[in-house]
Amino acid sequence: MKKGFTLIELLMIIVILGVIITITAPILINLNRNATIETYKKSVNGIERAAQNYYDRNYILDGTMEVNPMFDGTTNLYDELILDGEKPNSATVFIDEEGNIQIYASFDIINLCKVNSEINEVVDEQECL
Repeated sequence: MKKGFTLIELLMIIVILGVIITITAPILINLNRNATIETYKKSVNGIERAAQNYYDRNYILDGTMEVNPMFDGTTNLYDELILDGEKPNSATVFIDEEGNIQIYASFDIINLCKVNSEINEVVDEQECL
């Protein structure tokens, strides 16, 4: 009596494993992408906090009661911010006189826009700002 598997049994095992991999691979890839996007959203929230801190520290010009002209809603303040963590490939941060913050951040796999505390996926910067 022979011990072991026949060729048909081995082929069936390979087919079953192939089906399992075909079903689970897209699910696992999607989970990874979703986790990455959530990380990027947290980074945008961190940029917003840094922008709020910058606004609070620099709203009034030193020794005057004049509003800092940088808060005109059209000057990109991203390079002025102190940031830690995951940084976008490029970003635009606008703050107006009332302290309203608009953020556009471009990451490797997604572009995010945050206006009025709502983060949305956008195609490009023009769609956001």
